[in-house]
Amino acid sequence: SKPIPEGYKILALCESGYTYAFVYTSRIVPISGITKIAGLSETSSAVVHLAKTLPFETRPFNIDMDNYFSNIPLFNHLRGLNIGACGTVRINSAKFPKLLQQE
Repeated sequence: SKPIPEGYKILALCESGYTYAFVYTSRIVPISGITKIAGLSETSSAVVHLAKTLPFETRPFNIDMDNYFSNIPLFNHLRGLNIGACGTVRINSAKFPKLLQQE
């Protein structure tokens, strides 16, 4: 269980100790300024919003993320923008491919 039910999250686009862009959210205040993308969660839509702050049309980018953000629909959407993505996954996730699970 979490220590307190209140708080906020800051989602940030960072590299080498620098923060390029960020958005914040809480249970009371939803992520502001983010357009919900069909087929993506609010959090994944925020990742796309942050990724679009990069000059991705003129330079190649690959975004690394942890398993809180990693999901196939998000990676497919980013690939459609020519932005690569790499992330950790949980092998006990319900959507983890059976073919990749060790026996």
